[in-house]
Amino acid sequence: MSSVDGWLAGYLWARARALLSAALAAAVILVISPGRSPAEVVVRLTGAAVGGGLLLARRRQEQRAAGATAGEWASLDDRLRHGEVPQGAD
Repeated sequence: MSSVDGWLAGYLWARARALLSAALAAAVILVISPGRSPAEVVVRLTGAAVGGGLLLARRRQEQRAAGATAGEWASLDDRLRHGEVPQGAD
């Protein structure tokens, strides 16, 4: 039961942090550009969050397809960007 409580606490804490971050971002945007309506700011933040989530999901999918850890994936990605062919790519 304690593992379920721990998972639930972590899950709720992550959601609370996300909501607080979004509220803080909206407040900063409204302070910086006071001419924008709060609805416009919320729509833009929602769009950015959805786009970021889609990019993150795509990146995780590529990482799983490569069968590598995060560090190995970053190293492989860096080598491919620089035109190096990894060993064992046959």
